[in-house]
Amino acid sequence: MSETNTPRLVIDGNERHQDIDGFGASFAKQAHLLLRCAEPGRTQILDLLFSRTGGAGLSIVRNQINSKSAEIDPDYGTIEPHNNTFDFDHDEAQIWLMKEAKHRGVATFISTAFSPPAWMKLNNNTIDASDPPKPERNQLPPRRGAHRGYRQPDRWRVCVGVS
Repeated sequence: MSETNTPRLVIDGNERHQDIDGFGASFAKQAHLLLRCAEPGRTQILDLLFSRTGGAGLSIVRNQINSKSAEIDPDYGTIEPHNNTFDFDHDEAQIWLMKEAKHRGVATFISTAFSPPAWMKLNNNTIDASDPPKPERNQLPPRRGAHRGYRQPDRWRVCVGVS
């Protein structure tokens, strides 16, 4: 390869383009698998993920605010199965992972709701099982105003609190 075709990368530490809050990963579907790992492997994996001296040094953890029914998926049951009724039993693994990450220096936790819980939807389900699918069955009904604030961070602040 000639010198003119060789890619060139220049890093100038004095030139600033953007702020970076940190680097992280989502453990929404993996936290329960990690929790079930035997020791000492589980601790080694956590250290490899979060240690700033001997690992990747991840500083942000993203979680999923679950919306599925616990009957459909026991590892990912919704935290709000009924209006203003909260059940964090199904988030045990994500809460455990946040505590382990915090113990290793992580201070930023982001929890995201991808869908309102089933009780807010027309078909009372997070899944449209009709064949062919009918997207209108999985819509939020206008008569239920509770969904308006569903994606607002304040509604779910309790989910991201780690002690």
